[in-house]
Amino acid sequence: MKPSVPRILIDARGLQEGFKTHNHRGIGHYASNLIDGILDSNSSFQFIFLVEKGPAVDERLQNHPCIFQTPKWFEPAATRMISEQWTLPRTMPFTSFDLVHFLAHGDGTMYSRVPSVVSVMDTISLSVKELYSPYQRLKHGIANSLTRRILQHSRSIIAISEHTKEDIIKYFAIPSEKIHVVPLAAEKRFFQKWAPSDLLRIRTRFELPENFLLYVGGIDPRKNVGIMFNALKLLFEKDPAACPLLAFAGDIAHQREYPQLMKSLHALGIGNRIRFLGYVPEKELPLLYQASTMFLFPSRYEGFGLPVLQAMAAGTPVITTKLSSIPEVAGDAALYIHPDNPVELARAITEIFSNHALRSSLVASGMKRAGTFSWERTVNETFEVYREALMMQNK
Repeated sequence: MKPSVPRILIDARGLQEGFKTHNHRGIGHYASNLIDGILDSNSSFQFIFLVEKGPAVDERLQNHPCIFQTPKWFEPAATRMISEQWTLPRTMPFTSFDLVHFLAHGDGTMYSRVPSVVSVMDTISLSVKELYSPYQRLKHGIANSLTRRILQHSRSIIAISEHTKEDIIKYFAIPSEKIHVVPLAAEKRFFQKWAPSDLLRIRTRFELPENFLLYVGGIDPRKNVGIMFNALKLLFEKDPAACPLLAFAGDIAHQREYPQLMKSLHALGIGNRIRFLGYVPEKELPLLYQASTMFLFPSRYEGFGLPVLQAMAAGTPVITTKLSSIPEVAGDAALYIHPDNPVELARAITEIFSNHALRSSLVASGMKRAGTFSWERTVNETFEVYREALMMQNK
């Protein structure tokens, strides 16, 4: 009698438009690449994909023979994590699956009767809680209480960096041996060398000069974007004509910090040195990175820091901070600055513009560093976590 093939339920809700805003954020990116790897794999598992009824299912899964649908619950995201602790287990028949993988800890349930693997992207609300308002900290506290129980209930945990693993141990008291570090990667398209005509086209579309600085991301307090504006102010005061333009890619107009950001820029008087690009489609990001002169990423906290790796893969020099997981990702291939020192950032920008040898060195070391990460590795190491979790089940 042949042994049965393990049936693994993969939470694919992060690919659906409107599901907790995952789709265009890091969780959606993680889900997209991991599921791509699963669909392309020739593994010994049978995969079933968990989706929500109602929202359009990702085209990669539309014709997949194994789809498991849960009802769509019409309620605010703030309360959804709580209610799902009871509603989700009721819709998951525990006899149908051997394992379920929740791709974000906030999407899991502490009452799952199916053994679970839970991925943790970061511990932002605990690691940098001082950056948030009392009301936000209250909401985070409720979510963190649920997260602790979800992680304790899980069979295995995937952390996307060593730093995130350390934070999970620190804040949730989870044993080290239960946590597996499986890093992310830049997709192969970021390594593609684009023709000068393609780079000209992307610059023309966004009305960008031949040389410009680039930032990709949000304006959450931990992103520390103010230091970039203060550095530009210093460069503008030194030489207005030589002050570079900063291209700011990200859908930020809806974020609560946006009004204050605009006020700060008006007060600094450098609004004409910043070009807000809005949301840039994923397929155009490699072009934008490669067209830029350098990439700025002054974040105070990242669970991984994927934009750093994407910029390096595209052959763009990176200026960033030596905080949280960022040095783990960037290694010796970036120029590091203090997160509270705009003078240092202004100096680093000037140095990359003026020092051709430094620029060439950062480009070469960055591409080499980015090449040490791959989604094939991520998928294979994830499968190893599944195997270990299933073996624990059979003991």
